Amino acid sequence: MNTEIIEYFDETKVDNQSELIPIEPLCQAFKIHFKHQVEALNVHPSLKNEVRIVANKNIFGDDRKRFHLSKKGFTIWLLGMDYKIIDNSIRADFLNYQYGILDYLYESTEQREQILKKKAELKTQADALTTKLLEGNEDFREWRRLTAAIARTGNDINRIDGKYYNKQLVLFANQD
Repeated sequence: MNTEIIEYFDETKVDNQSELIPIEPLCQAFKIHFKHQVEALNVHPSLKNEVRIVANKNIFGDDRKRFHLSKKGFTIWLLGMDYKIIDNSIRADFLNYQYGILDYLYESTEQREQILKKKAELKTQADALTTKLLEGNEDFREWRRLTAAIARTGNDINRIDGKYYNKQLVLFANQD
């Protein structure tokens, strides 16, 4: 494959800056009949909702509107494509590209989960340390005592209000 195709692949690894990926260069690179793909995508029950016709000046350097798919649509379309429509001479490159997209998605998802797990562990450690530091602080203990007392006074008010409300109900009930 030539250098331009490799550069395009680098820009379309589903993590490109744009949320949309043009399919025409990919079709050209792998000698896939572009117009047939457009027709098929426009009638596909779910992928037709992923189609956009927009300009992508970052990739093409002009404002001409081209056929694009969302990242999700691009991935589904690419991974669902029958390798038999690809010329034998470049079929291995196409399969490598399909696997590359899949590897990217799987690895990024796995890495994200690992980062979120690590973040949760760090937060738990930080919270435990904060509690330990604060509980050893006399001002913090006094603050906790005061907030508990405030909560109790709120409960006392609710209890008094409840008694008053119940007395009012009894008075109104006896007026009949």
